[in-house]
Amino acid sequence: KTGVNKPELLPKEETTVIDV
Repeated sequence: KTGVNKPELLPKEETTVIDV
């Protein structure tokens, strides 16, 4: 989790955690 919303690099679940 780099704190950046990257759906192309991270799965949807991971991006959701970062986005929220």
